[in-house]
Amino acid sequence: MGTWHLPAQERRSILRGTEWTETDFSRTVNGVVGASDITDFVRNEVFRIVAVGYIVVGVVLFLSGDSSGIMIGSLGAVLGFFMLLSAVVRPAATKSTTARWFAWIGLISLVLLVFVMSIYYSFDENSPYWYFSAWYTVASPVFLTVAILTVLWPCMCLFIGRRIHTKVVGLAKSQHQVSIPEMAKAVGVPSEAVRDMLYEAIADGTLAGRIEGDTFTRAVATGTPSGGAVVLVICPYCGAKTEQGVARCQVCGAKL
Repeated sequence: MGTWHLPAQERRSILRGTEWTETDFSRTVNGVVGASDITDFVRNEVFRIVAVGYIVVGVVLFLSGDSSGIMIGSLGAVLGFFMLLSAVVRPAATKSTTARWFAWIGLISLVLLVFVMSIYYSFDENSPYWYFSAWYTVASPVFLTVAILTVLWPCMCLFIGRRIHTKVVGLAKSQHQVSIPEMAKAVGVPSEAVRDMLYEAIADGTLAGRIEGDTFTRAVATGTPSGGAVVLVICPYCGAKTEQGVARCQVCGAKL
């Protein structure tokens, strides 16, 4: 199969305003998928993968009919459902660095859960008592971790979502013009999530401005009704600019 080549000027024209490199473009056009592509997919979608994993394992354990399996399976399925629901309702929160760490902890717990439950189902009535004792010693922390994650994630999701939204709006208000990919890098979420939050903020009146390509331009009044100039205050903690009269910095939240 041949390789499709484009002139350098045409490639640069297509890539302008995107986060792609020429290598990414070449691999996409020519249908080349390597190990790094799979790694990037797993890293970006680890939250959804773990959520589906908990649902599948939870349903299997629940259908086992055993009392322990039903209890742990229900807990795992609920955790997976919460995670999957948040990935749909609050995608920006589940793409954050904090959510990825949560997902990796959840993945480790899921692997350990499968391991301890497989040992549990290998027991029979002739197994020595110390087998059960040792199993409970190992399994209890795993079950406790899953229970904590189930209770913790809904609260974390709400907190992370609000925090990211506040940061995005704050960054947009602090500068007259800002690049969306730079904002995405600063808050730790994909550019599309930042773009969606900017559109929502513009729609509900929280933010005034326009999006052109990958750049957000804030609408700034040139003067006050009396003809005076708008005064900007520089935050001593993060250096962001905020209009005078605002009590707190829109980026770091420090008092001005």
